[in-house]
Amino acid sequence: FNACASGFSVKTYLDANAKASIEKIQLKKEVKFPVYNPVSGSANTSLLQEIKAWRNARAEEEDLPLYMVLPQKTLYELVEKMPVTLKQLKDISGFGKKKVLKYGDEIIAMICSHLDVELPEVSAADLPLIERERKPKPEKGQTQKLSLAMFKEGKTIEQIAKERSLTTSTIGGHLARFVASGDIDILKIITPEKLQVAIDYFKTAGTASISGAMATQGNQFAYWEMRMVQAYLFTSPQE
Repeated sequence: FNACASGFSVKTYLDANAKASIEKIQLKKEVKFPVYNPVSGSANTSLLQEIKAWRNARAEEEDLPLYMVLPQKTLYELVEKMPVTLKQLKDISGFGKKKVLKYGDEIIAMICSHLDVELPEVSAADLPLIERERKPKPEKGQTQKLSLAMFKEGKTIEQIAKERSLTTSTIGGHLARFVASGDIDILKIITPEKLQVAIDYFKTAGTASISGAMATQGNQFAYWEMRMVQAYLFTSPQE
């Protein structure tokens, strides 16, 4: 048998086989990792922007990248599920025990404020004690009242935070409640000049949004300060 005579060429056959193999490889679909996408329209925009503004402030305060405070996926899950207790917050992806203890009070406070519901009776500051000793449920607002009592003793927000092993942002959030109720004069915490800057912003902007305030005034204010001004302007009875 003469391969050449019949038109068969070993080289042609090998070249064709190699080409077919290459084309087969190229036709394989590229494997992609799943990407998290929130359900369209399910995220509340105003709450999402407020939590983002808070995250930006905390990341700057702690000198951390944004994802180390809260990953993007966690942001969307928060505004979709809107947890209003620490137990519910633990079910949000990205919230382990340490993160709940560190940021839980602030996250829950933002969501409760957004939904216009009361803060939970148990705060993150109470969690280690409750888990270790299984004590009865503490009096409602106990941790906020403790911060108030320490402030009335003449201690600064920084001193209270240090003694309670909490952040200044958490303590500021506690005291904002009592600014709103009139138990604390905001001028004992924020200077008249600084307060006027914030008042002017909110009046000009025509909105109570903290996220918008932080976006334009964040270089002058800590997040908790702007939250306190918001409580003063939009909750407290004005003369």
